[in-house]
Amino acid sequence: MKNSIDQFRVSRQNITAEIDKRLRRGEDGRTLVKFVSAEVDRILLQLWQKTADQHNIDDEIDVVAVGGYGRAELCLYSDWDILFLVRDHDDPSVKDTIESFLYALWDSNIHIGYAVRTVKECEQHCKEDLHAKTSLLESRLLYGQGLLYKQIRIFSHETWKKNERIRFCESKIEELHARRKKQGGTPFVMEPNIKENQGGLRDVSTIFWLCMAWYGVPTARHLIAEGIVDEGEFERFVQARNALLRIRCALHLINGREQDTLRFDDQVSVANLLGYQDEHGTRAVEAFMRDYFCNARCISDMADMFILHFNEAMHPKRFLRTRELEHGLVIRGHALTIGDEAEFLSDPLNFLRIFIESQREHRYLDSRALRLLRQQASKVGHQLRDIDGASTLFLQILRSRRNVATALRQMHETDLLGYMIPEFQRVTGHGQFDRYHVYTVDAHTLRAIDILRDIKLQEGAFIKLPLAREVMQHRIHRPEILYLAMLFHDIAKGKGGDHSILGEDIAREECSRLGLPADAIRLVAWLVRHHLLMAKTSQRYDLSDPEVIDHFAHEVGDLEYLEHLFLLTIADIAAVGPNVWTSWKEQLLTDLFISTREYLMTGQVHTEDRLERARFKQELVLRALNRDKDSGTAEILESMPVSCLLHFSEKQLATILQGMEAAKQGVAFSLDDHHAATRFYVWTKDATGLFAKLTASLSLLRAHTLSAQAFNLRNGMVLDEFVLVDPQQQPITEEHDLHRIQEQLQAVIEGKSPERPRKTRADEVDIMARNLPVRVRPLPGASTHVTSIQVSAAVRPGLLAQLALTLNDLGLDLKGANINTFGEKVIDVFFLTEQNGQQLTTERTSEVCRALESTARLDFGDQSTLSE
Repeated sequence: MKNSIDQFRVSRQNITAEIDKRLRRGEDGRTLVKFVSAEVDRILLQLWQKTADQHNIDDEIDVVAVGGYGRAELCLYSDWDILFLVRDHDDPSVKDTIESFLYALWDSNIHIGYAVRTVKECEQHCKEDLHAKTSLLESRLLYGQGLLYKQIRIFSHETWKKNERIRFCESKIEELHARRKKQGGTPFVMEPNIKENQGGLRDVSTIFWLCMAWYGVPTARHLIAEGIVDEGEFERFVQARNALLRIRCALHLINGREQDTLRFDDQVSVANLLGYQDEHGTRAVEAFMRDYFCNARCISDMADMFILHFNEAMHPKRFLRTRELEHGLVIRGHALTIGDEAEFLSDPLNFLRIFIESQREHRYLDSRALRLLRQQASKVGHQLRDIDGASTLFLQILRSRRNVATALRQMHETDLLGYMIPEFQRVTGHGQFDRYHVYTVDAHTLRAIDILRDIKLQEGAFIKLPLAREVMQHRIHRPEILYLAMLFHDIAKGKGGDHSILGEDIAREECSRLGLPADAIRLVAWLVRHHLLMAKTSQRYDLSDPEVIDHFAHEVGDLEYLEHLFLLTIADIAAVGPNVWTSWKEQLLTDLFISTREYLMTGQVHTEDRLERARFKQELVLRALNRDKDSGTAEILESMPVSCLLHFSEKQLATILQGMEAAKQGVAFSLDDHHAATRFYVWTKDATGLFAKLTASLSLLRAHTLSAQAFNLRNGMVLDEFVLVDPQQQPITEEHDLHRIQEQLQAVIEGKSPERPRKTRADEVDIMARNLPVRVRPLPGASTHVTSIQVSAAVRPGLLAQLALTLNDLGLDLKGANINTFGEKVIDVFFLTEQNGQQLTTERTSEVCRALESTARLDFGDQSTLSE
């Protein structure tokens, strides 16, 4: 078989070269995958013919292509899935033929998925496994007389009885919803899996399977005949599918292997390969991703409409009961639809009234209604916002007691939201090219509005936010203000300049056009201008300092403003991406909110509530450990500052205290479910440079620090906390790794000095971080007791240790630190004093900032370094 192996390798090289050539000259994706599939057919048929002739196989085996290969949609490194249909498993010639064929492929490093079954086995497998049934829907005969394959096709056709069709279709729709939820629930993910994400190729396949199962036709084009889409809509759907197939071919070519996730570094390469260029201030990669999101959205919207149609077709009895409404609208079962199309289209305001009726009647829009809205939106949309009464109706949607998030999402999907707020259309599909923001601006905004709904209803991850729910339900009397502020908070991204300032102007203008009263306009504009204020203050400043609360309260100025900002901040943070919202951020925001509320209500900062909560936590921990108030454990608790007690949960404090009871100095750890990380706690006598040495030790272990806190206890001890993940951003859970870190930290507190970490090489830094500027500046309002300095720089191994050691070299005493990672950027805040406990002078602060700049700067000759 050596000649065959050499031929395979040459053929594969030729296919790769041809795909490269065809991609560069702009061939569409469907043409590309058909070419690859045809070439694979040719390779396999040549080998099979040779193998079958050697073993004298005639009609004993049918070779069938299944899956993507069966659809003739192979990319360069797609799996080649084959089904061998045989008469008899035990026939030696059958076994030898298949084995010889497969060994030749494996020797050529060709990965092939295969199954060997008799017709009877195949029939049984299809009865037991819907996935097997799915694979037969898209199968085709490659080689053989086809007698066995024909039996399987007859069986498959005969088993599509009504109940079986419904069961299959419901299963496929459930799979689609589960897959979408797992992938983020939106097409607008910044590093999408073009196969599995919403709006991806798997959505296209699902529609194909549903059409095959329900209508018994080999193409989704049959939906045109059913009146679900017209020719133009279907062609747009096909073009979007072809565009994604083209991207997938490019991904495989660039990576030299199967790769379906469009990573940031791949986005640049694919954009270049597909011929995108920088034009008119827009980078090639941005133009490419905007096109990708446009195509993914098209597939997602069409798939949603098709699924609604199939649900209606499968369960017609659910829609028998009807009730006519005004404006041509009709309720059919659980759905709201358009009964009289002419009456509905006679008044453009009906394009808003339909959402109000959907909210009022608690009904979803059916496939016919959504299709008509999409078709007609461009015809009425440009004039809609200027029609008398449109603004009133839009505000009525925002003021509804239920389904605001659903209405806004469907308005966005039908483009009506963009016509009502044109600037929102501009940020649709606008990528935030960093590793912190998982979604595009529009997807992030709509997720934030979903989260506001969850807070109100106490659903999902927000079931444990009673304070936020209390504010949302009892203090927010004009919900439209909160929703508008959320719609506008990122609306100026991509315009250049400070998006908060630019967004404030847009919000003021749009709210004035909508007819909001002057006080509401001021509040919305202020919230947009200051939507980052509360997050920054809570995460970077010393909240135990009354001066910090005083300064923040004066910036907010009003209890109503504080309450709206509190809810806006929670939703904004939580909507960034999975696992971004943490119990630590919740505690910081809660502390800041309560302290500021007290200040605004009484004119002074009350520390009694914080003290009371700290005392209560002490009692809970002592009770959990079964210790009395005169125990040594109670003395340790009394030595902890209030900020320390409020920072840790009861469970975490119990872990720390049990360790402290066992040893005067030591290391403990626990898994933090909220952070999806591992917490390490270190307690020992205070010593110069301790924090720096601990961080250096961690960096040498390649453990990544998400956040760190340092607390000085009143008994002369220090308690440091490090929240760590492994290099794959996963919690450290392996026993070997946990004990290795514990031993290294223990060695440091026993006097061993770790090696100084080396300067990071350029090739070790994430591609998204290489051009991030270094920013170092003092935070004069962060604390009145110490000097606070903030460092913003690119994330890389050992940075925290390098910064801490620089501070140690300068003879400074590190009193604490807040370490926060935002994707590829880290923002560290260090709380410092001189060795004598005094704050740093202005000159000394400038010296420290320059030293930290030098340390944080990457070794790129052209990197800009900014000092604020």
